[in-house]
Amino acid sequence: AIVQATVVLALPFAASVSDLSVLPEVALVLVILCFSAAPLALLRWLVLRACRTAKAYRFFLSHQKASTGAFARLLKICLMQQLDCGVFLDSDDLVDLTKLFSYVHCDTKSMVALCTKEILLSPWCLGELSMATLHKIPLFAVRFPEFLAPTDADIKSIADRISISSLTHTGLSLEDVQLGMKGLREAKFVDCPSAYAEEVLDTLILTLCDMESEAHQDPYHSSSRLSGKSPKSRWRSSSSSSDQKAHAVLVDPANPEAQAAGMILT
Repeated sequence: AIVQATVVLALPFAASVSDLSVLPEVALVLVILCFSAAPLALLRWLVLRACRTAKAYRFFLSHQKASTGAFARLLKICLMQQLDCGVFLDSDDLVDLTKLFSYVHCDTKSMVALCTKEILLSPWCLGELSMATLHKIPLFAVRFPEFLAPTDADIKSIADRISISSLTHTGLSLEDVQLGMKGLREAKFVDCPSAYAEEVLDTLILTLCDMESEAHQDPYHSSSRLSGKSPKSRWRSSSSSSDQKAHAVLVDPANPEAQAAGMILT
């Protein structure tokens, strides 16, 4: 298009040239203009493409608050510390509930579903999974020990077990919800043990990086950028003061949410 425009603009000038001997110089000028304009056009296209594809959140954490609220908070802290990226957590970033699903398809690169058995009983979590599946947002599952992937019978009977009426005003149908459940079942996953430790979270984050890198075909975001350091060296304490007082935090080792809360506090 740029070449055509250059030629069209130059035609009146070329037609008015009486001395044909200067036509080679005119042609040379046209070629130079074309090759000068092409990089500028490419740069403009790249800038516009970056503006269209730039998203505020690298990860969207889909979770059922009662079962994984503290773990979601812990995971967000770890992701932001180690990857220095935006992570959507509704407790922090959701101001208007009616805009929840727009964050999924407009502002999120990848979704991480924290899969406890309760996630399949939450209409809002099912809605988030549906939006990710419908808009082809890469979906990764962190599976907790008690989670069982939905069967065909579970997917077919979902309307008998929970009410999805709260989702109908958003434009999601029963078929969309069932599609989201299938998307979760087919998602790449990483298993999360019931006992947390820095090493467990470190492995989880590295695995998520690799799955995301493969999904987006972006080697820049692979775990290789982190694996050169030891897990301990990648954790940044919120306070490094030498006179910081130590406090004991007692948690129930049988309660994963209590473990997550204890790690957040320490």
